[in-house]
Amino acid sequence: MTATGGQLSARSYHWDHAHIRHGITPHYLDFEHYPLPAKSYLPAEIIPLETHDNQTGDTPASFAHLLSHAYGVTRVRRGQIPFYYRTVPSAGGLYPCHLYLSITAAADNAETGVYYYEPVRSGLVQLRQEKTGQNNPLQQLFAGERELADVRLLFIVTAAFYNSAWKYRARAYRYMLLDTGHLVRNITLNPLIRAFACNTAFDFDDGKVSDLLNLNSAAEVPLACVSVNWDKSVPDIVAQTVNHTRPCFPPVDDRSTEAAYLQDYPELRAIHSAGIPAAGQVPVPETAVTDDRPETVFSVVSESTRSLDEVPGPDLAGCMIRRRSRRNFITSPVTAGAYLQLFACLSPGRNLRDLVRDTGLRVGLVCRKLEGIDDGFYLFDRQVAVLHLMHRGNLAPMLASVCLDQAWIGQAAMNFLFFSDLAALDTARGPRGYREMMVAAGMLAQQIYLGAESLAMGCCGIGAMYDREAADLLGLSSHVALVYAVSAGPVKRR
Repeated sequence: MTATGGQLSARSYHWDHAHIRHGITPHYLDFEHYPLPAKSYLPAEIIPLETHDNQTGDTPASFAHLLSHAYGVTRVRRGQIPFYYRTVPSAGGLYPCHLYLSITAAADNAETGVYYYEPVRSGLVQLRQEKTGQNNPLQQLFAGERELADVRLLFIVTAAFYNSAWKYRARAYRYMLLDTGHLVRNITLNPLIRAFACNTAFDFDDGKVSDLLNLNSAAEVPLACVSVNWDKSVPDIVAQTVNHTRPCFPPVDDRSTEAAYLQDYPELRAIHSAGIPAAGQVPVPETAVTDDRPETVFSVVSESTRSLDEVPGPDLAGCMIRRRSRRNFITSPVTAGAYLQLFACLSPGRNLRDLVRDTGLRVGLVCRKLEGIDDGFYLFDRQVAVLHLMHRGNLAPMLASVCLDQAWIGQAAMNFLFFSDLAALDTARGPRGYREMMVAAGMLAQQIYLGAESLAMGCCGIGAMYDREAADLLGLSSHVALVYAVSAGPVKRR
């Protein structure tokens, strides 16, 4: 199934690689070529960044604070293959995403350029040097008339095919996009930059961004950008961090050029290449997630709750550092105050509201043992302010069954579900819309993770499901797919 003109569509990619019960082909996981936790630009010098407190997240208001909270290592599990836990979740713990920065300092003749954030060693590597007197290189990256005169910091999030495909094969693009969303939301919620104009951007020229970063586009691709317009009256903490560095064009560590890391992934390249044109997109019209009418409606807005945009910076930073994927759920009831606060954390807020609306992403809930709310399957309205009851009863065990029989899903008090009408998405935004929609789902999921952490609840995402069975269980309309699920609720504490 392809879009008009033979171009691969989001709908065809998603359904062609759907899981079917008893139809998943086992494959060997080659632990001798386990994906690298980060790129290594040896022998280039690394600019060390200060570390954070593992419990509170406290550091001075600095560039190091921003990077360590966005994508830093929070702890290490030692073993034959060390595992580096990060501030964001990742499907299978494979961390395909890489974080780059293009910096344009305010001061004349200040050294600026392009950097790679190395989370394992907690530092920056300069890849390219520019001078502020030259033409702004960022101006060439975006389509249309985007105003970039005041953009002094651009985050670029890429993902490597190999890391996710090592385990997930042709479905890997889903997880690359969701992981990108987790990381992007950690950046945009960071207390250091959320006071400034901060925008998530997808209308960039993929080829020019790849050239800027010197990427091998057969192995690693750009997926999202975050631009930050600093107030020029604010001290240039970015320039203070990097203005002592020397320009370099460092080689990639030899291990990353081994044949195993340069495998060809035609299905992944095809769906990504189909989404490279970024022009001619319009908002996805509102369509029905299911063909059923809601039984009852509940307002979930409370004056006593606050969105993540309203959480004090130190509190939110601490949640970023402490966050872990916890799924040892227990069947304790959840008070109205607790679940309403978590619903408030799900509110898209600034920097995300337009993206959720334009991509047509919808959110649902399968819940059990919530005070004052019947067990059942609900849909949120597009403002995440009202719940519509679609099916009454405890569906959590059946949801666990369609999510590859992962029993812990059935124990969770709340299972947040993300839906997309893939046909409407293809028509309105083309394959590029799939990239945007899945990143948006990952961004909202990260909000649930942080909200759950603030409430001392567990939280864990689920990207693997028997796709058609999930649609049948929830009574979804013909072109609507469940694209992501996130379980949350009380967990057993050690």
